[in-house]
Amino acid sequence: MIDVTTKKLREALKAEVKPVREMVEVVSHKVRQIDNLQFTTSENILKIRDQQSVMNEKLDIHRVTLDAHTETLVKFENETIPLVREIHTMLKDQGTRVREIEYRVDDLEPRVNALEAVVAK
Repeated sequence: MIDVTTKKLREALKAEVKPVREMVEVVSHKVRQIDNLQFTTSENILKIRDQQSVMNEKLDIHRVTLDAHTETLVKFENETIPLVREIHTMLKDQGTRVREIEYRVDDLEPRVNALEAVVAK
């Protein structure tokens, strides 16, 4: 009788434990998947950090070169702008002089024509 009761009790426990065991297997499988995903993600992050470090080094080199070029351009600009202003002023003055000469030439043309007419007679 104890054997029969023990057997029934074991069967009842097996029936109760079976769904729990199945759930534990499912959870265990999902945890392994998440662990694998986490490992892969960690490796990817390390690779990205290494690549970022290399890119930062290259950018630092480019930044130094760019800063040097910027400094040179500013120097040239500071030398060139006054020169351009001076040339502009000179051209402006020459334009005024050219207009004055054109006015005088226009004024001389009738006189020259009159003199040529007198000389031709």
